[in-house]
Amino acid sequence: MTTKKGWNQTSNERFFKDFGGKKDVYVKNVDRTREHNQRIVMSISMDVSPSIGEIYPEIIFSFNEIMIPSLIKVKKKYQRTLRVGATAFSDYIVPIWNGFENCDEIQDKRLTMETIKKTNPNGTALYQAMIETIQVAINAANQISKDEDTTPAKVKVLIVTDGANNRLPTDAREVRRITEELQDNRRVQLALAYFKTSHGLNRDQFNSMAKATGFFKENYYFDISSGTLEERKRSFRHFFGILSENMSKSSGKM
Repeated sequence: MTTKKGWNQTSNERFFKDFGGKKDVYVKNVDRTREHNQRIVMSISMDVSPSIGEIYPEIIFSFNEIMIPSLIKVKKKYQRTLRVGATAFSDYIVPIWNGFENCDEIQDKRLTMETIKKTNPNGTALYQAMIETIQVAINAANQISKDEDTTPAKVKVLIVTDGANNRLPTDAREVRRITEELQDNRRVQLALAYFKTSHGLNRDQFNSMAKATGFFKENYYFDISSGTLEERKRSFRHFFGILSENMSKSSGKM
């Protein structure tokens, strides 16, 4: 399967070339006369592995109709300039849209079933998603600062998952090597949100994973494992609303 740029979607190595690239991150030019406030780069990665497949419609709705509008409010309420990038991941990591867009321009961006299918939903490349989401966001922030001759942009990374890593790399220390370098960096905030399904990690297991990867300063654990399917859907939507609101508030106060 190929994207409109023609490269094979099944290669995680090529992820950067479509989403931004380690050396040349795509950041849409914005009129600098409109930006006199703190610039923030937010990078979101959504787990769409089959363990949560029964509520795919709810995931799509919640991302498009709850999280995106919540982020758009950041500029209006907190007077922040927020650029947002987003990916979905399972076996592969796929951009929901290309590059980082000003939050004023993401209203029509959509997570779709087509995007989910491109991730080849079988496994959970959680550690790779963590690594690439951090790297892309930091590179975008650095490019913004360089291109626009501004003070360094701040970075917010959010990983949303319901499972445990089962794809390469398999060692959490691969992630920790990166997050350790950022522990004392006030420009960068890492957040991890976990939605527990019937076969998911318990809270202790989640805390161990968060500590092992370095995503321990800001994390969320939501249990959606009980009740009927409709009740689990409602729980997901409710907790995703809480998560979206918290992301907006923390971004607004960076």
